[in-house]
Amino acid sequence: MQADDHDKVKEALDSVEAPVSASECHGMLAAQLSMQSANGAVECIRHIFDDIDSTSPSFMTALKAIEELVTTTQTDLNDPDISFQLLLPEQSNMADRLLALSEWCQGYLFGLGLAGVTDDDNHSADIKEMLQDFIQISHIDVEDTSESDESERDYIELVEFVRIGVLYLQEECNPLTQEQSTE
Repeated sequence: MQADDHDKVKEALDSVEAPVSASECHGMLAAQLSMQSANGAVECIRHIFDDIDSTSPSFMTALKAIEELVTTTQTDLNDPDISFQLLLPEQSNMADRLLALSEWCQGYLFGLGLAGVTDDDNHSADIKEMLQDFIQISHIDVEDTSESDESERDYIELVEFVRIGVLYLQEECNPLTQEQSTE
């Protein structure tokens, strides 16, 4: 994923007044793709564009941007070098970045729900705890957020925690096979 991908997806979604943010969209897609649900990303795309006029000039551009995001996300999730990254804004203030992380987790949890994964499933205690942590992050309060070196370090650690958690959940629920990693 490249640094400008967030802005590109945000612009595309904003152009059609989509009901989700770029980060939330990526979270939904990452969940669906990592769980390899039967409908995969199609259900997410349907949700994202549900009330959008498919004849609008911006629709095809937005759909193409999301399809490219699907391809990139699928590749990154299945990369044996673990290149998967969350789609988050890079050049924003701390409150906006934390809000985007919260939205990413909301989208991810929603995507897991669409894939049929619940915290009631027969998961390990680690996975249940991680899902609870994601729920907590999805409700993070961005009020009184400070711009400090400590806040920056905490944010980076939180993003890395979520990123590794996604890869861990994927591996536990849907192990990557050698065949998948070489496609």
